[in-house]
Amino acid sequence: MNATTLLRRQRGRAPRLCKGALLTALVLALSACANDETAYERGVADYEPVYCYASLGDADCYRRPYFRDDRRLINHYGPTPRSYDRPKPPKPARLDPPPPERKASRTSDVKDPPAPAI
Repeated sequence: MNATTLLRRQRGRAPRLCKGALLTALVLALSACANDETAYERGVADYEPVYCYASLGDADCYRRPYFRDDRRLINHYGPTPRSYDRPKPPKPARLDPPPPERKASRTSDVKDPPAPAI
């Protein structure tokens, strides 16, 4: 074997090894982000969670995150709101036209006047 064939073989193996090392590093980095519980969250884990949102008069507080008002979140005690599952959006309301008016039948239009009471 000469030096050129050895270099060609090494060139063929180096990118595979580099891709594998890169993939392993990526998996390790992402798995480190999986548990993002902070020291604050561990400290308040035993308390009831409270999520407070700004409103016109005062803060409105709830026991569960109110996802509709995410942008108005002031503060929270307990797990972060992103640790809860977001509810599914509601189905769009059906806007059916009103039912057609029923025309009165001929028998109900023509009635005998009541008999005079004597």
